[in-house]
Amino acid sequence: MTLARYLQNANSAGMRIIFSSSLVSPSLRVTSSGGNVITIEQVKRVLGTFDLRLDQVANNSFVVKRGEGDSAVQAIVEELYIEPPIPLEEIIVTSSIYKLMMSSTQNIANLSHEDLTRRPALANDALRTVNTLPGAASSGVSVKPRVRGGNADEMLISFNGVRLYEPFHLQEFSGLFSTIDSRVVESLEFMSGGFPVEYGERLSAVMQINTKTPEELGSVRELGLGLYNLSYLQAGGAKDQHYMIDVRKSSVELLAAVAETDIGSPSFGDIFGRYDWLFDDGSSVSINLFVYGDDADINNSSGSEIARSNTSNTYAWVDYSRPINEWLVVRSIVSVAAINTDRQGKVVKPDQVTGALTDDKEFRFYNLQQEYSFDFAKKGLFDMGFEYRYMNAEYEFHSELAIDPVFAELSNFERPALLDFSLEESGHHLGLYAKYKWRPLAKLYAEVGVRMDWQDYIDGTTNQVSPRVNLLYHFNSATEIRLAWGKFAQSEGIHELKVSDGLTAFQLPQESIHSVFSLMHVFNSGLRVRLEAYRKKGVDNRDYYENLTNSLTLIPELQVDRYVVRPENFTGKGVELTVDGYTRRFDWWLNYTFSSAKDEIGGVNISRSWDQENSANAGISAGWSGWQNTFSVSYHSGWPTTPLLLGDDGVVLSGRRNSVRFSNYLSLDFKTIKSWQFSKGRSLRLEAGLTNLLNRDNQLGIEYSLENGRLIPEEKHSIPLAPFLDVYWKF
Repeated sequence: MTLARYLQNANSAGMRIIFSSSLVSPSLRVTSSGGNVITIEQVKRVLGTFDLRLDQVANNSFVVKRGEGDSAVQAIVEELYIEPPIPLEEIIVTSSIYKLMMSSTQNIANLSHEDLTRRPALANDALRTVNTLPGAASSGVSVKPRVRGGNADEMLISFNGVRLYEPFHLQEFSGLFSTIDSRVVESLEFMSGGFPVEYGERLSAVMQINTKTPEELGSVRELGLGLYNLSYLQAGGAKDQHYMIDVRKSSVELLAAVAETDIGSPSFGDIFGRYDWLFDDGSSVSINLFVYGDDADINNSSGSEIARSNTSNTYAWVDYSRPINEWLVVRSIVSVAAINTDRQGKVVKPDQVTGALTDDKEFRFYNLQQEYSFDFAKKGLFDMGFEYRYMNAEYEFHSELAIDPVFAELSNFERPALLDFSLEESGHHLGLYAKYKWRPLAKLYAEVGVRMDWQDYIDGTTNQVSPRVNLLYHFNSATEIRLAWGKFAQSEGIHELKVSDGLTAFQLPQESIHSVFSLMHVFNSGLRVRLEAYRKKGVDNRDYYENLTNSLTLIPELQVDRYVVRPENFTGKGVELTVDGYTRRFDWWLNYTFSSAKDEIGGVNISRSWDQENSANAGISAGWSGWQNTFSVSYHSGWPTTPLLLGDDGVVLSGRRNSVRFSNYLSLDFKTIKSWQFSKGRSLRLEAGLTNLLNRDNQLGIEYSLENGRLIPEEKHSIPLAPFLDVYWKF
């Protein structure tokens, strides 16, 4: 591995080693077995082989220097009584960022390695941990959160530098599980606002997932057996070539109540493979293949809805990184992606609606991206890059719909009895960005940048310009303030045309303005407190479709309560408080958010259907006799819904849309972990737990029916009491 990576691993073990890339260049490499504990003495010996030394400059803080030393840095530290300046490349200026590091326990965010592995999650899906972070609104069913009031499609998901478009299993049925195996994840960064210019095309959030390299995994073979999937992980290699392969396949039918009740027979799986070459000059090549898909037949308990979905997703890419010299590093990624989705559905609800649809879609993406990082030592860092993408889409859609006259006036847009649509679309996307990070004052770090995007489809061309500014001020080693302002844009992707709701043309791009203030303080006891306030203003908004009363339906486009929302403006604002601490016996955390998410329609502010005024997540984790046990509780205000009534003209809205709320959401979850070590590197690990331990009925919808001339409501709920169990055998 590189010497820089070795020092980062040492920092992950609790040290604080400050070094400059001008001294610790990418060409310096060391051989290290990842399982050994790194000590200060070991670090000193390793540095000595490169004529470098380690000097202590403050309590538990060290600086890497040349062999003969650099007394200037130490003199400044002693004269000003301040901690030595951290190199610019180690400073993260961006606000609203949470890092879930698999190899680090101390970072800017309020979550650590233990948070990702210990926190309970349905089906032991660690990526669901994001749903518990401040600003994320989740029903408890889908993996995908709505962030700070934004829609579910407003989050960019990046996997080893490549954008994933729909990385969820059973995407057509709420996206119940992620396609990412947390065992191979090194870090997950979640940015809920104010993210820098290298991230574009999405309005609300960024989830950046980085896997461990095959070299970091070392030589490993691990077999997993669980209630939800079977898995096999293997990694190995020699010298400067390493590989890994991770395979998962669903093992049993899903829990009956995950989507309605009698869910049918879904099946899903994923494969991720990676092969790395490392070279003496510090350059590297990584070849990646990621394939996942579903084959699901699903119906609800009454048999009134039947759906079938078959999807396949294939991503392949080559990632090449090379240090040109001590101040310039270039990274190039060439990737292709193919997404195929075939969906059929049928609805038979007497005295209400009957309908059927066939929805076939194929998408192809060919992508080239390049990043240039310039390190001008003490003067600053300059990053720039571009991304070019050629896209092709094919849509084939057919639906038949017959709505009973009693419900005919419920929807607010035209819904034809017969809809046939066929489209082949192709286009280009070009994104350019540049940003500069420097230190204008001793305690102030600044990052300014601009992003420009162009979309050229057959039926039109659009462009957006997005300037952004991030500031970080260190009062001292324990207290910091972050400020962020920026413009964000999102065009409608070539794969996002709403054909199932009758749209035959792409909508114009959306734009929003983010403003963020963040204050964080770390007490001597280790207690961390973070307070963040944000405001997100949507200045251009496109129409979106939803169901007024029940979002858990299998075929939402064929329901009588389908509705289009046409916001003139959108405002999301809130205050987030995050506190966490630890002792020798246990770790604990608490997140609380006070927020609102409202659309302005006809001069009236109307809450979005996932608006939650109050939300919180708290937990405690402790070890006992070799078992690591974690309890967590999630709470949020009941989401808005629309009451209906049966009048002389049929079923209509009873007052304004989203004028009442469901009861508050509450879920108590539990997880336990236990490992047994055997000879010859063999081990057994058990991860088990319960979701919704109290089996609370958390209402998420209402299903209406007509009986004897009366409108009868039936409550629809989120996940009931649900167990998960995974056993991993390493051999």
